Amino acid sequence: MSRNDGLVRFCQVGYLFVGAIGIIFPPLMPSIISHFGLSLAAAGLAFPARSFGSLLGSMFSGVASDLFGRKPLLVVSALLQAGGLTLAAFAGYWLLFLLGFVIMGVSQGAVSTIINALTSDLRQDDRARAFNVLHGIYSVGAALSPLLIALVLRWGQDWRVIFLGAAAIWFVYGVSALWFDYPEQSGSVAKRQLLSVAFLKDRLALSLFAVAFIYNGVAWVLLGWVNMYLQEGGGVSPFLATSMISLFYVGLTTGRFVCAAVAERIGYGNSIRILSVGAAISLLLVILGGHPLLIVFGVIMSGLFLSGLYPTALAFANNLFPALAGTVVATMSLAMNLGTMLPPWWTGIIAEKTNFKIAVGANYILMLPLLWIAWRLPKIEKGRA
Repeated sequence: MSRNDGLVRFCQVGYLFVGAIGIIFPPLMPSIISHFGLSLAAAGLAFPARSFGSLLGSMFSGVASDLFGRKPLLVVSALLQAGGLTLAAFAGYWLLFLLGFVIMGVSQGAVSTIINALTSDLRQDDRARAFNVLHGIYSVGAALSPLLIALVLRWGQDWRVIFLGAAAIWFVYGVSALWFDYPEQSGSVAKRQLLSVAFLKDRLALSLFAVAFIYNGVAWVLLGWVNMYLQEGGGVSPFLATSMISLFYVGLTTGRFVCAAVAERIGYGNSIRILSVGAAISLLLVILGGHPLLIVFGVIMSGLFLSGLYPTALAFANNLFPALAGTVVATMSLAMNLGTMLPPWWTGIIAEKTNFKIAVGANYILMLPLLWIAWRLPKIEKGRA
């Protein structure tokens, strides 16, 4: 195994942890709501709090790592993640817990951005394959995490134990990051492209930015609220409702590894078109399905078709600006964070006033611009080639 292969594997292990920790709040939401005595609207603030921190962390780390290197930022960010988790675990008040979530967001955004940028640096010849594999591994972590959390809670452990265990994982990862050799950055090229703000001027790049926002917005509406959605309807045990998050990630993981195998062959634009149409149909099953089994099928299929949208769009964007990997990842992460922040937040507000079926259904409007963009992308890709 070469040095590069070792660092690629280390990035993949890190992204497994990113996936596992990234989904830590939704399975614990009922316990945290009960512990702090929160309304649904107040609990929904956790989404924008973490996303705001992630936005700051990803933008800063992306630009800084392009100019100064990935290693120091990865080490500090992993250790900061451990600190944020520890603060949230010991928080006695909701506002202090939210502060811990902001810190977790900053570090999560930074770690995620640097790992993606490193993957782009190390796998320049097959970025779509590399990103779909990387994000497939993320999905494995996110799929296993709710099941492990449900088991820990079933064993009678407090939700704080889960936060402290996650903090220990990130502390070890941050220390381990010191032992690898990292590729050098093209600082002069990055500075020229940063000064021109080239990515933001490109219409294709802006379309990919929109794909990232819509993907994560729809995904986090499902991930953030499906537990409460099913429990509101009744007839579903808390364990099964929590497990729905894992079922979503079963579909997501499967879809990403399939995309890793085919995206380079059929083209990035065609991949995004197929995935968008499938996601639009699958989400209708979740919204209109009255029986829990139909909703389960809709959740799995939504994960399957949403799966490759972001990794493929990210590979597409990195191919446009290969010397600016950190900044491109950070900009696409901005879209992802806006998606994490806004749709789940307004879903909580709508659910507070009406119900979750209406609230989740209202987000279907996001699929319309996604379908329009996806229909145009193969032609644009062909023209660029």
